[in-house]
Amino acid sequence: MPKSDLILLALEVSTTSKLMERALSVKYEIAVAHDLNSLNRLLQESTPALLLVGETFGGQEGVTIAEEILERFPTLPFLIYTDKAKPELIKSILRVGVSGYLAPPLRTDDIVDMVENSLKHAHRIGDWLRREVKRTTSSLKKRAQISEAERSRLETVFNSINDSVMILDEDNLVMLVNPAMCRTFG
Repeated sequence: MPKSDLILLALEVSTTSKLMERALSVKYEIAVAHDLNSLNRLLQESTPALLLVGETFGGQEGVTIAEEILERFPTLPFLIYTDKAKPELIKSILRVGVSGYLAPPLRTDDIVDMVENSLKHAHRIGDWLRREVKRTTSSLKKRAQISEAERSRLETVFNSINDSVMILDEDNLVMLVNPAMCRTFG
């Protein structure tokens, strides 16, 4: 079975980062960033399906990194790993819009399940967004057709008026002249 989604891990080197890499590499393609420069490079060079960042990474808070990256990639699913799930951190994660968090005790199944759930949620949002774009586009096309039909009908009425008609804009520039007006002025 081919590995389809790229999971980007932005974690300090540790036994936990190695566990996550092993757990996820069975099912997913993995790219690992060990500092902010490599994280930014990987984000420019690839299209990750999910980003998992540490509570702190490269001397910055993971929530701050998430906030900055979500500005650039608002639909990118994001998970934060923390050694301890503190209420302040959970509030920050929810405020920023991160998909979720991982905290010990961790089993490989827990890691994979959390990633899968985040990806499923992201796919549902993407599917919904595609449907909305399609629906809106279809609605705009219908409106354009209706306005084209209305325009054609108004043009027919305008051209069939026997009296001379000239339509001016707000600057008194001629916008439309009907055939009767054209005949009047030769």
